[in-house]
Amino acid sequence: MLNSEFLTAVYGDLVEQYGWICSFRADPNDLKNASWAGSAFTGHGNQCRLIDARPDDNNFFCVAVMKPGVGKRKRSKENFLRLAALVADDIRPEDMISLPSYEFETSPGNYQIGMILDPLDHDCADAVLVDRLMQVMAENKMCKADASGNNIVRYVRLPNGTNTKAKHNNFKTVVRTIDAEELVYNLADAAAAFGINLDAVKRELPELSLEKRVHEDKIRESSVLESAKIYSSLMNPIPAQRDYHQNLLQLSASLVASGMNTGAVVNHLRGMMLSIQPDPDLEPDEYARHDARMAEIVRMTMGAAQKFAPLTDVRHDPIGLIRSASDIHAAAKNANWLVKGLIPADAMGMIFGASGTFKSFVALDLLMHIAYAERWLGRKTVNGPIVYLAAEGGAGVARRLDAWRREHGTDDFNDRRVNLVATPMLLSQEDEVDALRDAIALMPEKPMAVVIDTMSQTFSGDENSSTDVAHYLRLLNARIRAIFGCTVIIVHHTGHNVTERPRGSSALTANLDFMYSVARPSKGAMFCQMECIKQKDGDKPPLASFKLDRHVVDLDEDGDEVSSLVATFYDEMENLRGDNPENLKLNTFEMAILELFTVAPEGVVPETEMREVLKTMVPTAGRNNYWRRMKEKMEGRLKLIRPHSVGNWIRHHE
Repeated sequence: MLNSEFLTAVYGDLVEQYGWICSFRADPNDLKNASWAGSAFTGHGNQCRLIDARPDDNNFFCVAVMKPGVGKRKRSKENFLRLAALVADDIRPEDMISLPSYEFETSPGNYQIGMILDPLDHDCADAVLVDRLMQVMAENKMCKADASGNNIVRYVRLPNGTNTKAKHNNFKTVVRTIDAEELVYNLADAAAAFGINLDAVKRELPELSLEKRVHEDKIRESSVLESAKIYSSLMNPIPAQRDYHQNLLQLSASLVASGMNTGAVVNHLRGMMLSIQPDPDLEPDEYARHDARMAEIVRMTMGAAQKFAPLTDVRHDPIGLIRSASDIHAAAKNANWLVKGLIPADAMGMIFGASGTFKSFVALDLLMHIAYAERWLGRKTVNGPIVYLAAEGGAGVARRLDAWRREHGTDDFNDRRVNLVATPMLLSQEDEVDALRDAIALMPEKPMAVVIDTMSQTFSGDENSSTDVAHYLRLLNARIRAIFGCTVIIVHHTGHNVTERPRGSSALTANLDFMYSVARPSKGAMFCQMECIKQKDGDKPPLASFKLDRHVVDLDEDGDEVSSLVATFYDEMENLRGDNPENLKLNTFEMAILELFTVAPEGVVPETEMREVLKTMVPTAGRNNYWRRMKEKMEGRLKLIRPHSVGNWIRHHE
């Protein structure tokens, strides 16, 4: 990572703010020749090129972001705006409690370890708190105490440079680890990584004197003026000069911290952005930039809510909070199923797959079998109402339901067992989950299952953040599953390059009771296969296959057909056996071969895979003779053929 790239990761967006850098060739201990003055860093091109072109110099940066004061810019605690990095000098890596953002060897056997800080963390902007924290670090020999009290704006080394102290013989900085863009901490967590309790540090701070309270009032007044500047910058009449990202970040944080409801914050910011939307015909590039930032408002607001929302008092009912081991054992022994052996009752689970794999059709098929008391995948279901939150299906869900009804020959939906939520909802937001809970509570009978389709449409946090994902799952678990005793199933996507697990944080797998993946063997195939990835309280069931059939459900105003697809389970083994009674007498090897064809891409099985199966069943001595005999049976009873492509077998369909 270049010095300039590192500085960008540490400082973030520098709008009317600045960092500070310093470079010189002389020995830092040479008071006569060392040049510690340095200059303000704002991220401009020439500054980046210069700091990247000095690998033989001592290269330093200031740990704080500063704001302009009266007169010229300077590196001083009077200009302190926020701490950007909490850094310890000459500390042993093995003493760290958490993974650092970076770790540099700055001289033989000596290390500088830094924690990059979240620019939206209010603690980082508390100069009194930061100053006391730096004193604690100095007392613990993690950094040198600055006689002038300027530790909050002190220098530390950049990743690329040279230690020109005479005793270190021009030691080049060694970057041992660096993840400055991903490992970002709030001040409390960063301090904890060095073994310091920030709450204890706060308790050491004296009560504010009258003079300091007056100072705080001035700060609050300054904050109002700062907000006015943010609004003014955001609504600049020249779209190209607007900084949407930084201004929206600051506004969402300040509004949430003031106690405003997150939904109100989102609506406020969206309304403001719509009022300054560039003309798409006259300024297409600016319109696209505006639209991209508009789409981030929900994520920004929910991220701010995680960090800055005022704390609420959460109380648990003491009755039933503690249960005996025998009660827990009895509950586990009598585990119930919504679909026997497949879907647990009163549980949290997920059905995931790439786009276009028909996962939503499979989830809907599951729900409808529960609502109509039909066996699903040949297994018993528990009958009861269902709730389907169709965040992604939109108007198409009505067609899907009608097509399913036609496929299964059921009556119209008039018994209130099939219940839909077509209103977009953000279920990572407490008040939205509460609204869903209250709506479900009004149903005459509690639901057996609630399906959220999809996670991406109902989640506004960072999918790769374990904190955000765990918060989303906790809300659904505590306020939907636990209250109604139902099974909550979340429909989700896979990543672009990884298809065997859901997209995002591993907290998904850790916090769910069951998970099924849905895959489509090829782009044009009208069938899909569902595989159990996790089943916490039971054995994993075998692979299940679904075919997709098209049903015409109506005609539009022009007389054209309106249709939808229906996912229908079919037993691959029964299909492969066909109607021939002889096929019911298949031996173990033949059954294993048919199993291969149930999961084979495009229905093609390499002969090498068949022989691998043979190795597990037949001794080496008789293996070749057995293979020759079985080839004739496979071509006859199993209807398998080997076309001209050498080594591959397919099943012949008459």
